[in-house]
Amino acid sequence: HGCEYKAVIRTRPDAKPTRPLDLRRFLEPLRAAPHTAHALCAGMGRRYCKLRARVWPHTACWADDQFALGASGAMRAYARFFPEFHRFAWWYPVARADGWRHVSERLLGVHFDWRVRAATLPGGEAFSWHVKQPDARVDFGWELDRAVCYRCFSDKPVPASPHSPGR
Repeated sequence: HGCEYKAVIRTRPDAKPTRPLDLRRFLEPLRAAPHTAHALCAGMGRRYCKLRARVWPHTACWADDQFALGASGAMRAYARFFPEFHRFAWWYPVARADGWRHVSERLLGVHFDWRVRAATLPGGEAFSWHVKQPDARVDFGWELDRAVCYRCFSDKPVPASPHSPGR
């Protein structure tokens, strides 16, 4: 259709901001690195996500993508996970003792690794990924709405949690 967006966001339906997020701060960094997708940890606890963003290399063996953003080209490559599954699934580390834990995150990491390596081939489409926000700040303000997530999988009432209001 010919539309080219400056920034494309992919998020889970249960992810919600904990404060206003001004996406304009990402426009210049995205313009400077148009082939980089940013796969971000959002709802696993702010401390945990911040730690990952500070210490994980961009070559980590899995990718949290509760919230992802990038320029159109990077996100177009990112979104080809399912159409390209047959090309990279063999790369999955099945032999690892923990290979069957966090399968979706590991598969996405394998897809990213495959895309990065494919980018180095003649005619390969440029692609890279990172676990930090485009401006490299570690101030991510998202959480997962447990009630929304639970309703996706069940018609039962949402069970109380220690973090529920009134507890």
